[in-house]
Order: sequence, then C-alpha cells, then structure tokens
Amino acid sequence: MKRILYLFILSLSACFHNLDPKVDGKLSRDDLFQTAEDVESATIGLYHELQHFHRIEEWNYTSGFVHAEASTDEFVNSWNSEGFLVWQNFTWTVNSEYTNGAYSIREITKCTNMMFRSQEVVMDAPLKARYLAEMRLIRALILWHNYRLFGPVPVVLDPEISMDPTSNYSPPRPSEQWTVDFILQEVERAAVDLPVAYDYVDYGRMTKGIAYFLGMKVAANDHQWDLAADYARRISDLDIYKLEDNYQDIFDINNEANAEIIWGVPRNNTWSFPNRWLAFVLPTDYVSPQGNNIVGWGGHKIPWKIYDRCFTDLEDQRLATIWTEYHIGNGIYKKLRGNADPNDNQIGAIPVKYSEDPEGIGDRHGQDRVIFRYADVLLIQAEALNQIYGPNEGSVNLINKIRRRAGVAEVTKDQFHTKQDLIEFIMDERFRELFCEGHRRDDLIRNGMYLQKARERGVSWADQKHLRYPIPQWQINQYADAPELFPQNEGY
Repeated sequence: MKRILYLFILSLSACFHNLDPKVDGKLSRDDLFQTAEDVESATIGLYHELQHFHRIEEWNYTSGFVHAEASTDEFVNSWNSEGFLVWQNFTWTVNSEYTNGAYSIREITKCTNMMFRSQEVVMDAPLKARYLAEMRLIRALILWHNYRLFGPVPVVLDPEISMDPTSNYSPPRPSEQWTVDFILQEVERAAVDLPVAYDYVDYGRMTKGIAYFLGMKVAANDHQWDLAADYARRISDLDIYKLEDNYQDIFDINNEANAEIIWGVPRNNTWSFPNRWLAFVLPTDYVSPQGNNIVGWGGHKIPWKIYDRCFTDLEDQRLATIWTEYHIGNGIYKKLRGNADPNDNQIGAIPVKYSEDPEGIGDRHGQDRVIFRYADVLLIQAEALNQIYGPNEGSVNLINKIRRRAGVAEVTKDQFHTKQDLIEFIMDERFRELFCEGHRRDDLIRNGMYLQKARERGVSWADQKHLRYPIPQWQINQYADAPELFPQNEGY
C-alpha cells in the first residue's frame, strides 16, 4: 500500500546510471532528453540522490541523522564504538570516514545537469515547470545539508561544465553570504511552480511547504529573524498543516501523511527502504507486547541529564514516546535505571518515537520517516519573534499551542524577564517536542550553546573549529595547485 514514489525510486536505483553524463566525452544537444517520461525519470532519480545523500533509510554513524544529533546533549550511544565516540567526543579529523561520509558535491552537479537536459523537452509546460522546480529544490536541500555541516562548498552551476565529465574545472569556495543568498533564491524560484500538495500517490515529493520550511531554517540559522518569521507565516497561510491532537499519532504507522507532516519520506519493510529506527533504539531483550516481529540493537539513548532537567511534568504526553522501562515478556517490565545491579542500568532513556509496525520484519519496518513538521514551524516562529521583540505574547501563544497538545501547563509572558530567558525555555521546549528528529545541532549552534553543552559533559577541548566539520583531505588535495581557491576550515 506504499506510494508509487518509491516504486519509481526502486526501479531507478538500479538503472539511474543510464541518466549520468557519458564518460567518453562531452555531451551534445543530441543527448538531451526527448520525452516527458525522460524528465519524470530524471526528477525521480534526483529523489534517489537526495535520499542516498541524507541516508534517510539509516540511523547509523554515516547517516544524516547522526551528523545532526550525535555531537549534541540529547544523544548518547550505548555501543561504545568508534563510529559514535568520534561524534560524542569531538575527535573527528580531516580523514575521518564519519565526517567525510556526509560530504558530497557530486549530487549538486547532477541536479544542474538534469535541469539543463530537461529544459528543451517539448511537453506540457506547467508539468515541466513543476519538475524543474522539484529538481531546483532538491539541489538547494543538498547544498544546505553540506553548508550546515561544512560551511560553503564549491558548486557547479554552469550546465555546460556539468555536461563535461572530462572537465578539470575547479570552482572556488564561495562565501557564506553567497551560499545563504543562493539557497534562499532557489527556494523562492522553486516555490513558484511547486504545488501546495499532491494526491496521495505522490506523497513525499517537493512542495511549497518544504520550500518555505527550508527558507525558514536557512534564515533562522543566519539570524535573519524577520525573514524566518515571514517564512513561518507563509507556511501557516498555506492552510493545510496543523498540529495532530495526540503527539503519538504523528509517528503512528496507521496515521501516515497526517496534517502535521510537511515532508515525510515513504518507507517500507523491505531491504531497500526500511525504517530501522526501532532496531537502533530498542534493547536486545525487548519483546513486543503485541507479538510483533521486531529486533532491537539497544544503541541510541537520550542522556538522563537532559531528560531529568526537561521532563519535570510527568503528565507530559510526549513521555509516552520516551521509555524508562521496557517489556521483556510475560507482562514483565525492566527498568533502565535504579536497579540493584548496576550492570542493569542504562546510560539514558529510550527515544521510541515511532509506533511498531505490525507487518515489520526484524529490523525492517514501514513507518514513514518524518523529516519536517508543523510543530517546528511554530517554535521557530516563536524564537524569531523573541529575537525581534524580546518576550512577547505572540511567542508565548505559539509555544502554548505546543504545550496544550502535550497536556502540560501553559506559560505566560511574565515568566520571562529577558530575551535570553525565553530563548533558553524555547530550546528546552524544542528538545521536548523534537527530540531525535535531526534538529538539535543546528538549534544549539544558532543560539550559541553547542560548545557550552559539549564542555558541560566533559569535552573540555571543544572550541570554535568544532562548529564546522573539516573539509575532507581528499577534497583539499584536489586544489593542491591553487590552495587559495579552497581553504580548509579554520583550525583543521
């Protein structure tokens, strides 16, 4: 019952090389696409590139999730393996496979290539405009993912160069401002031709809401608070998103494509595109009370320190998705801490988040992956308004929409005496609402808290260089003849 989108992706994952530039020389205009089906295939192929780049199907140390979470205060891993200790201890280097795995500019060039090759196809004009807008936004998303981790990266935007695999063109590293401006420009250009929504069979494709969400995040991280608030309002004005009544329902397999999700990625229980989140978080001796076929590897946890500090109201509905005990069979539950035998105590709570899939098979489950959702929009808007005006009723009202749904006490403006008071509260609320959804690193850096939180947990060597990951050494080496074109990030 999953969407057509991944049937396209699945078929293209095996044959997308047919759409790559020829390796025997420069492409000619005769190689441009001929039909609307060619353009559709190219567009879907770029979704595959986007998925592969973010490693949406995975939650391990090479995944987009770990790049955005594992070095923060809301994540710890039980395995004591190098792949996760590198992130938690800030010990990555220019040759670390863990940071290098997040770096790629090839996909950006491919987007440029596919957009150019699609331009001259004779087909329905509005449909072609939509396909090109999808490609444009995918390119912007990939560039943003690189930028937020590594800073500015060189990109190929000249279609003639993108068509020539023999080219030795080495674009210079652009400025921070150019990168931000370019992404925001692409957001606006793509939004013009993107739909507000699709029919169910095309769920997961690029929309105006995804474009505006990207614009909101880029603007907020760049401290363009008026623009961030404006993008948040534009998302609300689309009038199709709302908070679900029950927090757990957002991530329930029986409530996929719900009105809170701005961008969700279809998953299934096959080897190709599963959701493995529950395998990464559930303990090895977990037994499903419903008798579902499920395997646990007992890896990812939420540290007790942030759990205890932020979840003081035990009536908070969000606690239903963070476990402090779990079922081991026959109605017996095992506690994660407070056990007489210290070997039975765990380093954190279990961020279950997603419901079980009754049709899951071991580690492979079919819950759609939630990437962007409306609660984040409300909290970014609250943060932006506070940065503009200081504590204000607008920010408080937005926060209280989130808190009412969680079943906890509302707050008042009088509780916050300074802008910083409200920033700190919003950061805690963002943890409570958005834990383990891939936003924490950006949130901490945006508010000047990333290095402080690392030092508080013992990473005393955390310094300014760690706000960016190093450019892989192999990339720097490619600029050996002109190092001034691509300097390494400071401190590496």
